[in-house]
Amino acid sequence: MERTAADSHPAPRIAVVGPGAVGCLLAASLHRAGFQVALLDHRPDRAARLAAGLRVEDPGGGRWEAAPAVSADPARLRPRDWIVIAVKQPDTERAAEAARALSAPGALVISLQNGLGHEAVLARAFAPERVVLGVTAQGATLVGEGRVRHAGRGETRIGPLSPEEMPAAGLAPLAAAFSRAGWPTRVEADIRPLVWRKLLVNVGINAVTALTGLPNGALLDHPETRRLQELAVEEARRVAGALGVPLGLTPEAAAELVQDVCRRTAANLSSMLQDRLRGRDTEVEAINGAVVRLGCEAGVPTPVNEVLCHLVTIQSRLGHPPPGRPAPPA
Repeated sequence: MERTAADSHPAPRIAVVGPGAVGCLLAASLHRAGFQVALLDHRPDRAARLAAGLRVEDPGGGRWEAAPAVSADPARLRPRDWIVIAVKQPDTERAAEAARALSAPGALVISLQNGLGHEAVLARAFAPERVVLGVTAQGATLVGEGRVRHAGRGETRIGPLSPEEMPAAGLAPLAAAFSRAGWPTRVEADIRPLVWRKLLVNVGINAVTALTGLPNGALLDHPETRRLQELAVEEARRVAGALGVPLGLTPEAAAELVQDVCRRTAANLSSMLQDRLRGRDTEVEAINGAVVRLGCEAGVPTPVNEVLCHLVTIQSRLGHPPPGRPAPPA
């Protein structure tokens, strides 16, 4: 690794796998902060276009550009010390294969993904002590290829998948690098409660918006959608408790956690609703479906999440657009 001008420590080489909203925003932010970063796309045609530069619209209305290296071929990039996985759940296997091809000896693999299940895929592809889980409150919307609207700033938390094998203190350089790039980041010894809290938010918002076509805030305007949200979230909270995840939330507090996100992102369209509008695969199996699978293992009934999962799946398969929304282009 090369050394920075600011200190004598080797500067990490970083890769971001996935040119979605979070991946483009992070790659652009790291590049602007002076880090050696490459963005990996599985599509050569799009990678060639993205190489011209990424454009970001800031929350305050400002605009800026960054031009990190972009490639669809890991062999064309030098080995990377930190590899951030920023793809949808269905693409995790392919991303893990690319990350293995990019990995320098002892490289860390950092997941910034929704839902549950990706951690098991990454742990099979790499030693568990090399896998880092993260949750971020950075808001990002992809408005075109390589064009990101930075909808809001927030804190990012990271922690080891295997705390007994990777001391959390060893992640301090990674947190410092993200923070320097404008992503304030804190290290957690036990990341599980935060992963599950984010899961509760996704459980309570994504599937219901994907089925109704409503923006996040409108879920609170209808007693039926509010009740569906409460029931789905309570099932997930009970599953977490049965698995020994210390959420520290009462049923009322869990419901308020999700409702607060609805209020703060009232005009936003959830990622699952956006996927349905664009005719893409959704992450419902990694969100509501994960609650169902883990509930079965823990002996916790999850009928509401099961129904939501089935409804999103069949509506997507049939190509039915959400109510009040135009059908995706053929």
